[in-house]
Amino acid sequence: MGHRSRGVIGYGCLEEDAPERVHRQMTMRSVLTGVVPWTADDLACQMLAGLSHRDLSRFRFVDARAAPLLLGCQEAAGALYHSPEEALLVVGNLAAEPRTVGCRLDAPRCDLTDAPAYVVQAGDHEVTLSAAQLREEGVEVVVEGDGVRVLTVRPR
Repeated sequence: MGHRSRGVIGYGCLEEDAPERVHRQMTMRSVLTGVVPWTADDLACQMLAGLSHRDLSRFRFVDARAAPLLLGCQEAAGALYHSPEEALLVVGNLAAEPRTVGCRLDAPRCDLTDAPAYVVQAGDHEVTLSAAQLREEGVEVVVEGDGVRVLTVRPR
């Protein structure tokens, strides 16, 4: 009792022939609220790919309402999985077209170990920022339309 569900029944909620964008929006919003559509289809697996190789039981989940994550795009939404060793910034693009989203993280407000610098990784791109740079400048990432990107932040 008192635990958040980690799955949400997806089948039967949408008509099978609903537009693809409707399916993508439902799946993306599930990912951003810390749940997985059940049964997981190919789209859910694609959107969760950035989290799938992680042991998420090591992390605390914080959705956009309380996350120390600031996004520089009104058509984006975010969530955060964090632990002392690592933070996973989940960035969703609510628009149909790709968007460049600025992502800033206030590291002291999450469980990340205090460090003079943090390594931020988005795919193959990696940059090292001070805590102040991470909070004030952050990084920019392109997120596909109705899609999700996961950035990793680690103390250096």
